[in-house]
Amino acid sequence: MIEKEYLNVGQAALFLCVSKSKLMKMCMRREVTYHKAGRLNVFSRKDLQEYLERNTILSANALQQQAEANIMNLKIKRHGN
Repeated sequence: MIEKEYLNVGQAALFLCVSKSKLMKMCMRREVTYHKAGRLNVFSRKDLQEYLERNTILSANALQQQAEANIMNLKIKRHGN
């Protein structure tokens, strides 16, 4: 099966697991990237995937690991100057 690169509103809503009205509100608030094809809004799969990745909620464990890595990087930078 060939997957289309661009999705219509209904397909994009399914991709994001939201209703069409929620997706249109997200468009009005410019939370998601979309393109105009005449009067229609169309969505790139790549843009929708990037939206999902930007809105990832880390687990407490992953957040702790990220904080520890940031602290180590700061210590390395301070000692390097």
